[in-house]
Amino acid sequence: MPVPGDSPVPPTPVPADSPVQPVNGDFEVYNSEDVSRQAELASQFEILRKTVNGARFHVTRKNGYLVTDVDLFIDLLDGLLSAPSEKARQDILNLVKSSRFHMANRRGYEVADVDSFCDKIVSQLSTN
Repeated sequence: MPVPGDSPVPPTPVPADSPVQPVNGDFEVYNSEDVSRQAELASQFEILRKTVNGARFHVTRKNGYLVTDVDLFIDLLDGLLSAPSEKARQDILNLVKSSRFHMANRRGYEVADVDSFCDKIVSQLSTN
């Protein structure tokens, strides 16, 4: 029971990489494999984010992928990469493998560039 006049002790912040994290006021303990896997995912996602944000495709006059389709795809990838998790990893793999782009009548992204980019993402995520 608190003594009148005593001030409560403020909670000590828990480092984000600590294996003990507060959950609804309680603490949940993660084993070292969980923590290690999360750190591995965070590193992998950071590399992928650089790949996605640095994506540049040659533009072709005809027979290319519709620019708006590919740009939306890149935005979706970037959003999924913002929170590293096994679910996000699987969602990204599913998105990349299932994506289809419309062909542009005129100006579009070079098909080989975009396909190569998608293959690279799948390869990087499939290695672990």
